[in-house]
Amino acid sequence: WGSFGSYSFWPVVHTISKDIPYFYEKGEIGVYSETHRHWGGQHLNFIVFSRLLWDVNTNVEAYIDEFCTLFYGPAAKPMREYYRKMELAAKNGLPVYNQQMEQMVPVFNKELLAELRTLIDKANAEVANADPVYRTRMDFVTKGFRLGECYFGAQNLIQEYAETKDPSIRNKAVEMFEESLKIINDPKYKRRLTEYDGSLISRRLNPIKKKL
Repeated sequence: WGSFGSYSFWPVVHTISKDIPYFYEKGEIGVYSETHRHWGGQHLNFIVFSRLLWDVNTNVEAYIDEFCTLFYGPAAKPMREYYRKMELAAKNGLPVYNQQMEQMVPVFNKELLAELRTLIDKANAEVANADPVYRTRMDFVTKGFRLGECYFGAQNLIQEYAETKDPSIRNKAVEMFEESLKIINDPKYKRRLTEYDGSLISRRLNPIKKKL
C-alpha cells in the first residue's frame, strides 16, 4: 500500500479500502505492507490503511473528508478534490502491475498534472492568512506534489521531444529532473518527503544531458 519504486505519487486508496475489509472477511488476523516513508506523495495511503487496520468498518470517504478538514483547515475543499482526482485517474487509467514510476506515466499526463497544480495553488491561497500550522502542512504537501510534477512532467516532455526533436523541450525536461534532485537533497526535506536517494532520476537524466 506504499511504493518504494514510485517515490512520489501512488494513489491506491481505492484499492486499500477494498483489500483490508476483504482480508478481514476471509479471517486474516494480520497483514504486512513494505511501506517506505514517502510522506510527500503517499501520505493518504498511510493514513487510510492505518485507520482501516484499527477499524475495518471505517467509512473511508467520510474519514478522508474528516482528515482534510482537520489537517488542512481552510484548504480542506481543494485538497479533498486533489485526492479525489488523483484516485479517480489511477482507478480509471491503464492497469498498473508494477510499482515502478514508469508504470504511472500514462496516468499522470499533462492534463492531470495541470488540474492537480490548480488545486494545490488554490489550497495554498486558502491558507495564506490562516494559522501557520496549515501553511506548514501545505508547504510540505506542495513540495511532495512538486516532486511528482517534475518527474512525470519531465517524462511527458521526453515523449513530446521524441515526436518533435525540439531541443528546448529536452532542456526543460533536464531542468525538471534537476529540480527534483534539489528538492530531495534539500536539508529541510531530506529523508522526510521521501526515503529516495535520487538514483532513479539520475539514470533518467544522464543520458539526456549527454545529448545536449
